[in-house]
Amino acid sequence: MTLERPDSKHTMTDQQIENPSGTNNECVVCLEGTHNSMLTNTCGHGFCLDCMREMFLRATKDEELFPPRCCGEAFPPEFAARVLEHHELKTFDEKANEWKSRNRLYCADATCSRFIPSSSIENEIGTCPGCAKKTHSICGSFAHPGVDCTLDRGLQDILQMAEENLWQRCDNCRTMVEIATGCNHITCHCGSEFCYTCGGEWRTCDCPLWTDMNMPDYALDNQGVDDQAAENQAVEDQVGFYTPGALEDLNL
Repeated sequence: MTLERPDSKHTMTDQQIENPSGTNNECVVCLEGTHNSMLTNTCGHGFCLDCMREMFLRATKDEELFPPRCCGEAFPPEFAARVLEHHELKTFDEKANEWKSRNRLYCADATCSRFIPSSSIENEIGTCPGCAKKTHSICGSFAHPGVDCTLDRGLQDILQMAEENLWQRCDNCRTMVEIATGCNHITCHCGSEFCYTCGGEWRTCDCPLWTDMNMPDYALDNQGVDDQAAENQAVEDQVGFYTPGALEDLNL
């Protein structure tokens, strides 16, 4: 039988897993001799099954002891399968996942505090595999939907940019909105309607429907024509429909 060793070009043989007959069968931990079932690491040192099991169990409780090793060489995963019960092997696998994680997230519930693996984190919200409570991965506190996280640097930068550019945000779904052209009546993709000028609920404010900064070029051109027409009308009212000599009298 040949077992592949993870992340290594070497293979493990039966001789490396159990000491062959006739060799020194003394466990380097308890120093007791045994006639069978010795596990030998790649460094050549042998361990009895009881001591090997104890080393794996301690590694699930103390990160300093993970991974279980001898002479700087980690024991292969096959050793764990040989000495641990099914539930112990599951615990070791969970702890291995935790100890190897760089940015660890733990349940915000102090009575739980269970490690939340990356597979249980979605959209910066972690679901505890124990109590199922939600934890925000950015700040580590309970999830707070609809409330801006002060520790979320990316979000705070966007909010600062929004303030500088006079963007608005939907109060219902918190989506940021930037208007290029159009009226100030905003209908969000969530269905909420609000005023782009003040951000208030639509039809609850006195803001104008249009503002110059949001009007398209052609609308501004039309507005310019309307303004000029109004000025011309004012002149007509003064000169009486351009009667002969009236313009000269006004010194225009």
